[in-house]
Amino acid sequence: MFYENINFNALVLNIAQKCNMKCIYCFADNGTYGNTSLMNFETVKLALEKLYNNNFEQLSISFFGGEPLLNFKLIKKIVEYIEKNFDQKPAYNITTNGTLLNEKIAKFMKKYDFKVMISIDGDEREHNLLRPLKNKEDSFKKTIEGIKLLEKYEIPYITRMTVTKFNQDFDNFWIKYNFKNIVRAFVAPEDYTLLPDLREYNKKIESYISGEDKTISGIILSSINVRKNRIKNKNQLVINCFGGVREVSLSADGNLYMCHRATGNEKYYIGNIFKNTHDEIIKSAYKLFNKIMVGIESEKCNKCWARNLCGGGCHLKNDLQKTYPKEFKNYFCDLIKLEYEWAMVLLSKEISSKVTY
Repeated sequence: MFYENINFNALVLNIAQKCNMKCIYCFADNGTYGNTSLMNFETVKLALEKLYNNNFEQLSISFFGGEPLLNFKLIKKIVEYIEKNFDQKPAYNITTNGTLLNEKIAKFMKKYDFKVMISIDGDEREHNLLRPLKNKEDSFKKTIEGIKLLEKYEIPYITRMTVTKFNQDFDNFWIKYNFKNIVRAFVAPEDYTLLPDLREYNKKIESYISGEDKTISGIILSSINVRKNRIKNKNQLVINCFGGVREVSLSADGNLYMCHRATGNEKYYIGNIFKNTHDEIIKSAYKLFNKIMVGIESEKCNKCWARNLCGGGCHLKNDLQKTYPKEFKNYFCDLIKLEYEWAMVLLSKEISSKVTY
């Protein structure tokens, strides 16, 4: 057995399984997860009682969707219920497209110390192409307006970019808007034709490390520096993801899944908040997690030089790349190895710069 300590200290609430956008790469069936619905208060209340016995000291609650602000009334009701009735308070997070933010919502987020992740995929042309609003309005303009509201009320936020083949040249955008906290993630679509070209990504990294490109932003090297530090500090990564151990995702119908991305995927189902006891849910999560770990210990992974650096990657991405054509079957594996190769180059340069002859 690989893991026995199941402790869901991150609860993802799929508050709204619907969305006002129609992102071309959406993994969640336009935010519905196959079941267009809004969560209700009783579902959340029962989850807090059954999973945590109303003890929230170590808990992080993430409001997710779809677009969670389509169900802001419930977000407000949940937070005010917790704040009124319990001494121990969780941390509140939300992932949003920002288009529905207004003064009322921003003031609420400020009052209860929300941390916000806001999705933006480049300048106006790229963003509107990748993340169009269903009502045909300018989604980029709406998102920027939302970001300005967060800044007005000094609400901490991170901008998240999903990188596709359409927005690989993102450096100047980040410099132009001077976003301080940035994360970027390569798209993991069902349609493999949206995948960025790893050869172009490799050239981009090389131009930075060789010193040819002085304008490129730190976003490119952020993940590579994380990998460099893992090597430097000799931190083995036995497993990359603790979904189903540290994180659990609750859907609007009360079903529980190992992570937000797994919502609606029966392979990663671990129980139902109405039908199963706490012990049954924990045992199911334990069984699923260890089953996944057996898969990671496959011959393919165990023969890979990056096994103890990668930790097996994302389980759902691993499933996804199996559906791709032959030349993309190992896409996410190749991406991780590429970044580790450059991490070793960076570390070598760092060590060499300190050597005196």
